Amino acid sequence: MKTTFKTNPFGTDGIRNKVGIGQLTVENIFKLGNAIAIWSKKNSNIPKILIAHDTRISCDFIKSTLCSSLLLHQLEIIDTGILTTPALAKIMQIDSSFNLGIMITASHNPYHDNGIKIFSNGGKRLTQEDEIAICMELETPSPNAYQIFGSLQSINKNQIYKDAVLQHFATKFLIGKKIILDCANGAASNLAPDIFTALGAELIIVSSQPTGTNINQNCGSTNIKKLEELVLKHNAECTVAFDGDGDRVCMLDKFGNEKDGDDILYVLSQHPNYKDQKIIVGTIMSNEGLAKKTSTENKTFIRAKVGDKNVAEKLTEVQSILGAEPSGHIIISEFMNVSDGIFAALKTLESLELTNNWNFASFKKYPQVLINLKVANKLPLDTPCIAEIIKKTEQNLISGRILIRYSGTENLLRVMVENSDLINTQNIATNLANELMQILGTI
Repeated sequence: MKTTFKTNPFGTDGIRNKVGIGQLTVENIFKLGNAIAIWSKKNSNIPKILIAHDTRISCDFIKSTLCSSLLLHQLEIIDTGILTTPALAKIMQIDSSFNLGIMITASHNPYHDNGIKIFSNGGKRLTQEDEIAICMELETPSPNAYQIFGSLQSINKNQIYKDAVLQHFATKFLIGKKIILDCANGAASNLAPDIFTALGAELIIVSSQPTGTNINQNCGSTNIKKLEELVLKHNAECTVAFDGDGDRVCMLDKFGNEKDGDDILYVLSQHPNYKDQKIIVGTIMSNEGLAKKTSTENKTFIRAKVGDKNVAEKLTEVQSILGAEPSGHIIISEFMNVSDGIFAALKTLESLELTNNWNFASFKKYPQVLINLKVANKLPLDTPCIAEIIKKTEQNLISGRILIRYSGTENLLRVMVENSDLINTQNIATNLANELMQILGTI
């Protein structure tokens, strides 16, 4: 059966799907490559494209299909192989000769999923206008004269990123520090250990042997609690865990307590370089305890929509430096306005060192329960029967809030309840989730 793009395929974080379905079929990947080429040539006669990918088994297939389409146009492709998403963006920021960047990854998703993230000149995320412009070309036929072709070179660009990171830190500032490093069997598997070792850290490295099918499998930033015993066993200062494409980071303190993006954001706000920052950006999912704590320090806490792209846009709007999502997307805009797990982790460790806070003290969190529901239907949340359930549930709160939203990349409904009492919060969240599932159905 013929498959085409019926709607804008770009979600909150690029294109993402199970390989062989929807946007990630041979036909549609080829169409996308052609559309990208046509769009990029409107801004440059011979566009220069940087392409990279994570460690999924399907990356070579997607890359080959994209490139076969792109190379029907007069352009230049530099394939830099396995690289983290933020490293690709940083290289583009440093080397302005690149008109476009393509990252093949599904981030924290399991190996059978994959995706495509696109960056414009300077390593910037595409605007919605850019995405629409590319989509307008999806049904435009590819050239069939076979007289003009592009070029493709494979060049490792890792050192450019390494040098860019290392110049921000004192030589060997991590010497004497034992750190558990979980690379999620992903794109950071070689890059992160190289950088941490260069800064003097004693590393215990886990999940750094990618097979193509083990990326994010019971490891990485979404499974960090599994490393609690390891950090205690080795008496390490902390655990640092990335996701599959290295744009997220979560941590454990020396006692095995999980530290999410909210905790990391607060620790960064205490860094001597950032302590005078008056505006901190989180999201609608950020814990209310963080907002309360920053207000006591005469800082303004602003909530952006979910998605690191939205955090980045808000940081630019309010001219601030620090922003994060609880999931571990951390943006330090003085380095780059893209979330970077490696750089954020190092700056967090530097803050712990400079403030003598290796206990990782942060703030008191409101009890928060988040339930992810796999749903068969994504009915609008203002549908009367859904809106009535939410309104009725809100009346049971003691002091807190309810947030309901769909994932932009998966068939998930995210139900978040935050309240001053834990038992009350758990009961409300469970009952609300059960009621919503009766309407939306299960996969």
